[in-house]
Amino acid sequence: MSHRRLPRVPTLRKNFNRRGQTDRPGRTRPQRLYFIMTLTARDLAKTEGVLTARPEDSLASALGKIHSSHDAVFVTEKGQLLGVISPYQVLYRGHYPAATKVKNCLFLAPKLKPETKIDQIARLMLEAKVYFLPVVTPAGKWLGVVSYRRLLRQLTGFKLRPKPLVKIQDSLTVSQARNLMKTSGVSRLIVTSGNDRLAGILTRYDLSKSLNLPPSAPVKAYIKHDVATFRQTDNPVNIINQMVDRRIGSLVMVNQNNQPIGLLSVRDCLAALAQPAITQSNSLQVKITQVRSGFEAIVRSGQTAAHAVGRFKKQTLRKSLERLSRQLKRK
Repeated sequence: MSHRRLPRVPTLRKNFNRRGQTDRPGRTRPQRLYFIMTLTARDLAKTEGVLTARPEDSLASALGKIHSSHDAVFVTEKGQLLGVISPYQVLYRGHYPAATKVKNCLFLAPKLKPETKIDQIARLMLEAKVYFLPVVTPAGKWLGVVSYRRLLRQLTGFKLRPKPLVKIQDSLTVSQARNLMKTSGVSRLIVTSGNDRLAGILTRYDLSKSLNLPPSAPVKAYIKHDVATFRQTDNPVNIINQMVDRRIGSLVMVNQNNQPIGLLSVRDCLAALAQPAITQSNSLQVKITQVRSGFEAIVRSGQTAAHAVGRFKKQTLRKSLERLSRQLKRK
């Protein structure tokens, strides 16, 4: 397998614990959340274990290096980054033949600047549906790659919201499964057996391996029965660690009877990070603030920048005092 080791990037690693998280003793949750949202691509970039391919390599050889639909292979030539091979782009949108040369099916993924903040990184990953993004200087120097796993490690203290799931029986055909994924807008189908118990999971990535089969073929051979699960009462940090450590794209939430009741995917976790600014409530739920829009509104009114800053500070202080007063009255 081709791995590329890039020059080491100076980072803030000393602020991370041994699992790569910022959940350090002595920091309150609001402080941790504030610190997390100040992290940049330079802090999160990795330089080792980057999957690479050459322009003349076949698509089949490039895809053979990945382990899940969330992985990506970076195509390089003479140390220059040309583009990315993403399973989503080449299998689900492009439908390229396996013998295609990778130079003919490159995806130009968004390039991160070293100073790109973590919330913007998460948004770019969601928009591009590519979960490994390159970090490039203004001069074009490739510094490394930010992976979704490094972002997920920072999710301590965030509220995770599992989404509804689509259940099937293992008697479905390949054609029925494809149509159900398309009409439901999902990339995973949850397989249940008697008494609605969890029996397996069918992913779009696994189903893509059945392209050469007739539509009437059963999907049984592509169902994974070793499904990662969690309970509603589980610690969110442990849930994220399981997803990252096992390198899986989703976890199924089950009840005490092992019946599936929800699904948490990498995309859901990234959405929790893709917020412009945050405050911390008692329930640990991240709330979006509109600080930037308020300041911009003041500037648009025709005031000078200095006057706008002063007025904005006064408005922010007044709102904070009003909020504190309401909290004291409730007590």
